[in-house]
Amino acid sequence: MKKFMDKIDSLKSITEEVFLDSKKENAKNRHLIKEMVAGETKGDKVRALLEIIRRVLPEETNELIKRKLDVKLDTEKFPFDLEKLSFCEDKIGRGWNSEVYLLEPFEKNIPSYVLKIDYRVEGSAEEIQKVALHNKKEYEEISKIYEDVEGLVPKEYQLVGTSPRTQKPTIITVQEFIGKDLQDIFKMDKSDLIDLLRGDHALNESFSKFIEISEKIWAEEKKIIDLTGKANLVIAKSENEHKLVFLDPHNISSKGKDDPDRVERLEKKLEYLQNIFSEISSKERTRKMAA
Repeated sequence: MKKFMDKIDSLKSITEEVFLDSKKENAKNRHLIKEMVAGETKGDKVRALLEIIRRVLPEETNELIKRKLDVKLDTEKFPFDLEKLSFCEDKIGRGWNSEVYLLEPFEKNIPSYVLKIDYRVEGSAEEIQKVALHNKKEYEEISKIYEDVEGLVPKEYQLVGTSPRTQKPTIITVQEFIGKDLQDIFKMDKSDLIDLLRGDHALNESFSKFIEISEKIWAEEKKIIDLTGKANLVIAKSENEHKLVFLDPHNISSKGKDDPDRVERLEKKLEYLQNIFSEISSKERTRKMAA
């Protein structure tokens, strides 16, 4: 909690500089800063923070984001109601590109979300917008490619805002929360993974479709998604259900275009999954013949 509040304190000075010197909406801005630093609830603080992120960029930048990314920065357009969510100030994860925070609902029938704040992306607001646009296009392409694999690609929403850590432009991703019980598919024992897939029809069907689609785009287009990312392709467990999930769907590599060493590593990852798929299929055929 202390680390996050330190970030909030550092953000306070820049928001005062941006907003309090302006003659427009000063009263509202002072209220937001007060709420962000000393709001009664965690939800009040994160709501104020996100509203300030929306306002911290120049109007022309906001318009450019809306026009190029089709992103509405008004928090009312978010895929959730901030008043019904509790903001967990301690990070729940740290990936290769982002720090991850959890938004938990006060009511059981409301889904949870995560905020992924990119700490690697650098550049001017306009340069960050180009990166965000590229991410959005890749996300849409991956979602389209794997649309037949139910639940593989989590729903998400992106905006360009100010990082609480660096006070510089960054990409903030709001994504549906998959859960905390996640297993990196490449770190699982191979025999355990095979047993799990063979014993769970729905999971095995998703895995089979994923392999078939991945093989197809590699054979036809020499494209492959990021299978080397930290806990990127995972099996998520909730109650008695297992689900195959691609957590960070923003990177597609192409043979002949991208780093050949990276493409080779990705190809080996795909081959590993293909071998598992073949082994399961072979055992299934043997079982049917024996029956």
